[in-house]
Amino acid sequence: MKQLELFQVYTDEQIIEFNSKIERYKSQTKKQIERNNRELQVLLENGFVLGEDFVYSDEVVKQEVEFYVYNGDDRVYKTEELDVFKGYCKLKFLNYYFYNNKLEECETSFNFERGKIQESCVTDNWRYYKPSSFLKKLKEKNEQSKQQYEYNNKRKSIKEYTIDKYQKLYPNCEVKFEEIYNRNYSNYETVKVTFPNGSSINFILGSEKDKERVYRFTDVVTKEMSGEELLNYFNNQNK
Repeated sequence: MKQLELFQVYTDEQIIEFNSKIERYKSQTKKQIERNNRELQVLLENGFVLGEDFVYSDEVVKQEVEFYVYNGDDRVYKTEELDVFKGYCKLKFLNYYFYNNKLEECETSFNFERGKIQESCVTDNWRYYKPSSFLKKLKEKNEQSKQQYEYNNKRKSIKEYTIDKYQKLYPNCEVKFEEIYNRNYSNYETVKVTFPNGSSINFILGSEKDKERVYRFTDVVTKEMSGEELLNYFNNQNK
């Protein structure tokens, strides 16, 4: 049960233990501030731009901090007003989310040991990099994310344009987007035009508008023909 501090009388041993915890907390806060300042200096010295490549705060606030020691099986509590470190030093990077087609600015903490930076969101691994090398990785990540965003928006525009084009050309047909997977586990983005009789054509989208090409088609008329009927059908095409 938590004992009310107002009416609590501490033993000499408890006071010593509380003072030890309070001093340890002060020491940890001092180390946090020093580490945060050291990270700031390293980033600035290696070409990182504050506000563009990283964000920083050195905020310290006065706050009641609660400590406890044991009296047998019970906890004995004490609060002390101390400096509490609220600052941070975080990297900024652009990340592209395919599932909702969004390009977002993100922030992430990082490890800094022996003059090197470790962070997995930017590099996709847990290696330590020299700050200058990591900055290069950060720029590459941002550029890659922007390219993915622009590429997928262009693909989306081409897809919507192609569907609209064939809907206008063949208003009686069903026109829709269809993703086709082949045996090699690769996929093709296609627009499928299905005619009222069931025949259909799949067009693979090109890199530009009006650059689609036929990927496959189904002809329900020839599908039901016998070999002899197919021979006559193809032979008549030459007349």
